[in-house]
Amino acid sequence: MKFSGSKLKQIRQGRGQKPEVLAAAVGVTADSIKNWEDGKNVPGAEHLAKLAMVTGKPMAYFFEGNGQ
Repeated sequence: MKFSGSKLKQIRQGRGQKPEVLAAAVGVTADSIKNWEDGKNVPGAEHLAKLAMVTGKPMAYFFEGNGQ
């Protein structure tokens, strides 16, 4: 499965959050969030788990082909 940065961006924007706000909640830089969203990099397991916790979405949500 491939990480979907567009899903991350969609949920972040839907919550009205700037990358800096989500980054602080996850414990990374805003550049990391932007790189994940743009498909330049992918989060590791620890950061993916934090993204899921912060957004309230299951980790599987952030992968392509998962229609949740």
